[in-house]
Amino acid sequence: MEKDYKISSARYYELKYFCLQYHDFKAKIKENELSGGSKASYFQNGMSSGISNPTMDKVLQQNIYFEYCELIEQTALIIGGDYGLYQAFLDNVTIGLSYEHLRALEKIPDHENGKPVIGYVKFYNLRRKFYYLLNFKKI
Repeated sequence: MEKDYKISSARYYELKYFCLQYHDFKAKIKENELSGGSKASYFQNGMSSGISNPTMDKVLQQNIYFEYCELIEQTALIIGGDYGLYQAFLDNVTIGLSYEHLRALEKIPDHENGKPVIGYVKFYNLRRKFYYLLNFKKI
């Protein structure tokens, strides 16, 4: 019997829309890297002088985006890793692709017997578990 992974509907929607921003976070990271910045490249002993520093602000913001992406990716890996479905879960929670769409795109492969490696019900139970785990990681 599957564990009941309950979170409030308000929290679920908060986490859902957080995950849907994943590609925006990635774009911000890439934009910063193209403009010459890199993760934590401008830190000096981890201290701030208290004076406004746009470069430092940009790096700190990029670090936050990087951490958000890692949080989503690591949780998708925990959920989909055992089934080889990391990318399928990542696409489900960050783009909103349904189980049926993922099957059509062959991101959920078949066993040799022609049946999918994971069924519809199991997939959505694991998706609930994804948001349940993310709920505790993103406080």
